[in-house]
Amino acid sequence: MQPTLNPKGRRAGARDWVLVEKWSVKILHAPRRGDVIVMWAPDAPHQQIVKRLIALEGDTLAVPHPARPGGTVAAIPEGRCWVEGDNASESLDSRSAYGPVHMGLLEGRVTHVVWPPGRVGRVASVCPPGRILHTAAADEAAAAEAA
Repeated sequence: MQPTLNPKGRRAGARDWVLVEKWSVKILHAPRRGDVIVMWAPDAPHQQIVKRLIALEGDTLAVPHPARPGGTVAAIPEGRCWVEGDNASESLDSRSAYGPVHMGLLEGRVTHVVWPPGRVGRVASVCPPGRILHTAAADEAAAAEAA
């Protein structure tokens, strides 16, 4: 999740320790686009990983791809989401390996860096601009207006 977490890399010494809030993902409300989340790795069921939530079920998104000018388009099926690391060239994620992942793999939302002292602070929830082409919420709003 560089540069959001561990901006100097693993080899530079201290790694970020983070506060993970589990209530929002499991009980209080659905995760939101742009949240940094902790999840179980789809390809290693006993390993937890940290990724940014880019798209939710019902969304259609643009997926940049270095070998394809203009990238590709992905539609997210029900019960799935799209996750990415912030460093595209170094991340195993929906873009490079997993495709849409099951929402049940999500464990919590990263809210703060708590260590090292020089990095203490809130972790921003940021969705990359222009990636979401269409949302299920837009369909619901259009249906409500038509009724």
